[in-house]
Amino acid sequence: MRKKGMKKAAIVLAATMVFSLFSEAGMEAPQTVQAATYQKTIKNKSVKKPEVLVRADEVKVFSIKVKEVDKQIQEAEIKQPETSADTQISTEENTQQEEETTETTEITETARENNSVEAIENTQETEPQKPEIASITYRYKVSLNVKNKSKADIRKLVLTGKSDGKTLTFTAKNLKAGKTVSLSKSFELTGKTERDLPEFQCQKLQVYAKGMVSTYRYASGKLSSDYATPDKKAPVISGFVGMNSYNGNIPYQTVYSDQEKTYDYFKYVGVKDNRDAKVILKVDTSKVNFKKKGTYTITYMAEDKAGNVSKKTAKIAVRVNDSLDQMADTVLGRIIKKDWSNQKKATAIYNYTRGHIAYTGNSNKSSWEKEASNGLRYGRGDCFTYYCVSRALLTRAGIPNIEVTRVQGYGHHWWNMAYVNGGFYHFDTCPRKAGGRFCLVTDAQLKHYSATVGGRSHIWAYNKKPKSPKKVLSSIFDIFPIIRTAF
Repeated sequence: MRKKGMKKAAIVLAATMVFSLFSEAGMEAPQTVQAATYQKTIKNKSVKKPEVLVRADEVKVFSIKVKEVDKQIQEAEIKQPETSADTQISTEENTQQEEETTETTEITETARENNSVEAIENTQETEPQKPEIASITYRYKVSLNVKNKSKADIRKLVLTGKSDGKTLTFTAKNLKAGKTVSLSKSFELTGKTERDLPEFQCQKLQVYAKGMVSTYRYASGKLSSDYATPDKKAPVISGFVGMNSYNGNIPYQTVYSDQEKTYDYFKYVGVKDNRDAKVILKVDTSKVNFKKKGTYTITYMAEDKAGNVSKKTAKIAVRVNDSLDQMADTVLGRIIKKDWSNQKKATAIYNYTRGHIAYTGNSNKSSWEKEASNGLRYGRGDCFTYYCVSRALLTRAGIPNIEVTRVQGYGHHWWNMAYVNGGFYHFDTCPRKAGGRFCLVTDAQLKHYSATVGGRSHIWAYNKKPKSPKKVLSSIFDIFPIIRTAF
C-alpha cells in the first residue's frame, strides 16, 4: 500500500512538474487556440475610370467663336454757343472819330439795303467743343459646339468659362453618345473707351453620367471623378469561400503547422468593390488550432470607404508535420523550384509519381496518409496509391487538390483534381492499358477518352465536383495535337 501511494504521489508530482515547465517557459498547453488576424490591401483591377471622361479625346469643346454683334455709341448732347442777332448799333454824333463813323455808316447802309436791323458786334465765330462719350456698350455672343465622343450618354454637361472678367455658364442635358450640341451665350461689356475683341477661356467642364460626375480643369489639365449617388453596395469576397472552399470533406486550402504565420491566406481569396480601387481584406484565424490536425473555419472581412462591410467564412485543413511531410519535402526538393508556377510544379509531380510507382494492383486503403507513405517508401501499389502519393506531394507543394472516384459500378478507381491557372483540372497518375497521360486535362478531354478508348475508365459524379476550365493545357496522347482531345 505504501508503495502504491508513493507511486501515485510520483505521478502527481510528475504531472505538476510538466505543467510547471509549460508555465515557466511561457508555453501554451496543447489544444490551445491561438488568435490571429491578417490583412492585405487588394488592388481592384475591375474598378475602371469613368466611362465618360472629360478630356480632349473624349468630350471636346471646339470651334469657340467670339464675335461682336453690335456697337452702340451714346453721345452727350452738344450745346452750340449763342450769338447776338439783334445787337443795336448807335451812331456817335461826335465828328472827332471819322474812321469808325465811316465804317459804321457803310454797315448801316448795307443793312438798310437788305431791310435788316441786325448788326454784329464781334465778327469772329466761336469753334464748338468736342463731344464727351458717356459710355460705350459692346454686345458679344459666344458660340461653341460640344461633342460627346464617348460610348456613354451624358445626363448633364456644365461648362464654365470667362471672357474679360465675365463668368459664363453653359448647360446641356441628355447628350447622346457621338452627338454634338451647339451652345451660345450673350453678354455685354460697357466702358468709356474702345476695346479689343475679348477672348473666351474655358475653365471647368463637368460631366454627369451613370451616377458619376467627372470634372476637368483646363488650367491644370487635371481630371477628377466622384460619384453623384451614395455608395450602398458592400465589397464582394470571392474565391475559396463558403461552399467553394471545400469539396466533400476536403478543404481546398491546407495550412501546415509550420506555416501558421507564413501561409498566404489571400492567394485564393480576393475582393472587389464597385467603386473603391483598393480594398483591405482581413482574415480572422482565431478559431484555428494550428497544433492539432483537423478542419477549421476562418472568416474573411472587407470594408469599403463608405463603411459597407462583407463577411465570408471558409474551411481550411490544418496538418501537423509528420514523417510523410518530411518525405514529401525530400522529393519536392529534387523535382521542383519555389518560383515555378503551379502548372509547372504539378507537371513535375505527375512525371515523378508516374515514373516512381510500379502498378501491382494492391494497396492499403485504410488511410490515404499511410498509403502515401508506403508509395513514397516502396514505390509500388495501385490507383489508390498513385492518388495518395499525388495528394501528398500536391498538398505539400501548396497546390489545392481534391479526390475523385469512379462511379456507376465499373470498379474502384481514384484520381485527383489539381487547381492550376484558376481552375481544377483532372490529374490521374495511374497508367492505363489504353495508354495516355492525364496530366491537367479538362472534363471534356477525360469524358471523350473514357467514352472512346478508355472503356468507361473515368465516370464520376459530374454535378458534385468542380467543373474544369475549357482551356486545354495538355493532350492525353502526345502523338496527337491538343485540339484532338479538346471536345
